[in-house]
Amino acid sequence: MSKSQCPICYATSHDALMCAECQATLVADLASIVDLWSDLKVTLARQDRLGSGGNGGRKTEEPAPINLHALEVQQDAETCLVGWTRVLCEDFGLEPPSRDIRAICSWLTGHVGYIRRHEACADMWVEIGETARAIRRTVDAPPERLTPISVGVCPHCGERWTVRPEQLLEDIPAVVCPRDDGTKAKMHNLRTILDERLITETEACARSMDGRRIVKNQTFESWVNRGKLIERGKLDGKPAYRLGEVRFLIATRRRKGA
Repeated sequence: MSKSQCPICYATSHDALMCAECQATLVADLASIVDLWSDLKVTLARQDRLGSGGNGGRKTEEPAPINLHALEVQQDAETCLVGWTRVLCEDFGLEPPSRDIRAICSWLTGHVGYIRRHEACADMWVEIGETARAIRRTVDAPPERLTPISVGVCPHCGERWTVRPEQLLEDIPAVVCPRDDGTKAKMHNLRTILDERLITETEACARSMDGRRIVKNQTFESWVNRGKLIERGKLDGKPAYRLGEVRFLIATRRRKGA
């Protein structure tokens, strides 16, 4: 097959429409859905909020029997995954899997080669990625389970640059190009692009690989309650904040030695 431009990241793809790097991201998103599907069911049933309580046995207002937001996320995920599976089966004459979501994700992973060649591969990539992120935020997954985030494409080799969530809060002055003899390929507007990004509290308070946490949840919530951090939108129903403003507050706190 001749070379083509990946419709997702615009890097050169040598064997299909979707490049190998975007394929890896897609497979990771499908694995994340499988990993968190049981957690979503628990959240849906509100079993993640059960506890002994602290009201001395007094009767409190009865909560809704299910988490309605989790139900919406589950239904959207089923619509997305079942729908794209049906498209692939019809267009390529494939035998469909069972309607179990984890079975569907495994089936899609096993047939990722068909996805890479499909004319709607970019739409599949976007929707499945959004589905994985929606589930992750809904179940409030531990930060170490958050998947790397794409932040750009290297101008030298076309490889995608990714960072872990906690790295979004650090300075990224340069990135080493893996195909340029170790030369640092500066992407001068990378920090500016990232600072406009919206993130949730879960992403902002993520732990690094060594267990370090740049900002604690209590600190983050204090900034919000005191009006230092303003909600700029929603990400899958959760408040989202401008990354640049979070970084500014972190830098100010460090200068004060707090």
